[in-house]
Amino acid sequence: MFLVLPVLFLQVIIFLPLILTGDIKLAFNSFSESMGRYPFVSMGAYNIWSLVFTLPEIMNDNIGVFNFSFNAIGLLTFFGLSGLILLPLGLKSFGIFNKKNQLEFSFENVLLATILIFLTFFYFNAQMHARYSHSVVLFAGTLAILRKDYLRFLLVSMAVFLNMEGASKILKGDIIEFETV
Repeated sequence: MFLVLPVLFLQVIIFLPLILTGDIKLAFNSFSESMGRYPFVSMGAYNIWSLVFTLPEIMNDNIGVFNFSFNAIGLLTFFGLSGLILLPLGLKSFGIFNKKNQLEFSFENVLLATILIFLTFFYFNAQMHARYSHSVVLFAGTLAILRKDYLRFLLVSMAVFLNMEGASKILKGDIIEFETV
């Protein structure tokens, strides 16, 4: 009960501007109607679907294989890999690891699991935009500061940058759609 109240309070604070302006229905519509609005395998992100299809931006997501849409295949892959990522922490929480298999519940391990889940979310789900990879930079940066391992952070940052550049093509001079404010 003590954990539910702060979460509810935070949600009310987040929705407060929409409540005060009378646009609360608009917020709920953005959650309920945003999935599948653009039924393409990719929305400009370079993820696993870019390796599978030549032009995932025009491939219909509803086609799929074996009666599964590509979106469903991506979600199943994401959930399966997330389970594998969280398996060591789950086994540790149930006390299954013995003294031979040491695993700590350190902040670094939780950050690493979070980064891996963000990466699997971005790289295996369909209908991804390039901007969905931004969250990994924050957590990878925090992990880099804690571990003093800046080379991996530089590699992650470069991967996110190249993904964004691939979607926007600004360095190629294709900035016409970004010129309007």
